[in-house]
Amino acid sequence: MITQQQIEDILKKILSDKDYFLVDIKVSRGNKITVQADHVNGITVEQCAEIHKKINMILDRDFEDYSLVVSSPGLDEPIKVVQQYRKNIGRSLDIRLKDGSSVKGILVTASETEIGIAAEKRSSSEKIIKLEDIETAKVKIEF
Repeated sequence: MITQQQIEDILKKILSDKDYFLVDIKVSRGNKITVQADHVNGITVEQCAEIHKKINMILDRDFEDYSLVVSSPGLDEPIKVVQQYRKNIGRSLDIRLKDGSSVKGILVTASETEIGIAAEKRSSSEKIIKLEDIETAKVKIEF
C-alpha cells in the first residue's frame, strides 16, 4: 500500500517552489490518494493538473495501482496549515476554539504559533490566539 509519507516525500520535491504549499494528503483503502495543495496567490486547475502529472511520473502503476486526485482546498473547508493563515491576512475568519468559544474578526497577523484577530477593520487592538487553541478556522465568504 502507498503511504501518506511516500506521497509527502514526493510532494516535497514537486512543490520545491516556496510559494506552493501542501494543505492535506489522504491515502485510503485501495490506494485512493487525495492531495490538496495551494499557492500564495491561489492555485489554478492547470497547476493542479501539473502536480498530478508529476506525481504520476514518480509513482509506478505497474508496481502498485492507485487513484489520484489533486485539488485546491475548498472555500468552505477549514484552514489547516500556517501558510493558509498567511494567505488570508486581511480577510474575515470564523474561529471555534477548543474550549468551545468562538471568535470572529479580521485576520491581521499569522506566525508559526499564533494569529492576531482584529474585531473590526479599523480596530487598533488585536486578540492573539495560539494555533494550538484553535479547533477550526474558516474564511468567512463575503459576496
